[in-house]
Amino acid sequence: MLDKAGILKDVKILVGLKDDSTKDALLSILIDGSVNLIKDLCNDDFTEAVPNDRFPSTLSDVVMEITIARYRKLGFEGKESERLGDYQVAYSVEDIPKSTLYRIYRHRQMRVY
Repeated sequence: MLDKAGILKDVKILVGLKDDSTKDALLSILIDGSVNLIKDLCNDDFTEAVPNDRFPSTLSDVVMEITIARYRKLGFEGKESERLGDYQVAYSVEDIPKSTLYRIYRHRQMRVY
């Protein structure tokens, strides 16, 4: 079973919000969205009712990575770069790094129609 409270605690530490509970609701929404994205990419809803079909514990770190990436991109969605005089910043446009996608795809289920 996925420990969302533990993931929330770890995400808060990693983004520097350890003692700040004002962003808990936002982070919880991002965690739920990350879990749903992983379920979609894996073609599996990891239903507890199906034997041995639980959310893999190895994907907990992936949930944290995606949540942190999405949290840090808030306010910068759709921006590719920004220029201020001679100073220019380029932003990553990929939502999920390829290395993270490879970790998700190891748990991917084949769809049969």
